[in-house]
Amino acid sequence: MKVIKKPLNYIKACEHIKDYLLKCLKDNLISVVVFGSYAMLVPSIESDLDLLVVVHRVDDTVEKILNELSVNFAFSYGRTLSITVLSAEDILKSVDALDPIIIAIFWSHDILFDRNNWFRKQMDSIEPKILTQKINLKMKRGSLVWTVEDLKSLRKNTTKQQ
Repeated sequence: MKVIKKPLNYIKACEHIKDYLLKCLKDNLISVVVFGSYAMLVPSIESDLDLLVVVHRVDDTVEKILNELSVNFAFSYGRTLSITVLSAEDILKSVDALDPIIIAIFWSHDILFDRNNWFRKQMDSIEPKILTQKINLKMKRGSLVWTVEDLKSLRKNTTKQQ
């Protein structure tokens, strides 16, 4: 589907996303987090909206709801909504392993919804690990780039811990 790009009313779009997910996912929803260029405050007219949705369990119903949200969002806001859905268990594993996506989200995110501060607690728990490892992300043409030293040290230190 070709999306016609237009300026995004970020606050209105985020409220729409949060309300829709709360209504449809109910108690299965744990957290909704924007990351990427919008969270870094550097979106362009071409930027999609990157969204992390954390649920208790990922199933066909969740996938269907997120697909509907993505299509409706494109028509309503003229932007692509790139949704990553993970279970709470997957987030815990990613935090423990210092997965690059979690580190990127740690450095720049905007929490739209967070049941019992669950996601914030995960980010707080990863902070000492990231600071100890001295992992850095750099911007290059609007994209996050890892330095080779960061990846080597991350790989070396996570391998030692296992």
